[in-house]
Amino acid sequence: MAIPYKSIPRKNPQNQAAPPLHYPTVVLDGEITLRQIIEEFADKSSISTADSLASAELVMKGLIKHLGMGISVKLGFGSFRPTIDGIGELTPQAVNRKSIKKVRVVFNPSVEMEKGMDGFEFRKVTDTP
Repeated sequence: MAIPYKSIPRKNPQNQAAPPLHYPTVVLDGEITLRQIIEEFADKSSISTADSLASAELVMKGLIKHLGMGISVKLGFGSFRPTIDGIGELTPQAVNRKSIKKVRVVFNPSVEMEKGMDGFEFRKVTDTP
């Protein structure tokens, strides 16, 4: 198992005349659902697939509820926190609900998850000219 990556050229926004530099970028190699993960490990647990899915749904509902209250949610594999994108106003008094354009969720992996990722291997996929 290895994470596929390829080279992507990027221009320097501060120096458009400079030649682009090439950076490694992950090439996603599929997608897996929560149900598929639960089914993959079902034989290693005494909990039924249905009960596992129901528990995961409850965690999701709790996550959304607390993020919506401005609370950071720390789970065993990392923490989630709400952030907002907005537009700048000339004065603090001018900042209001209309200044908020989008709500995002930021995920920060736990120390244990980051340590687990230290052992990942990588596989370069063919670059196209």
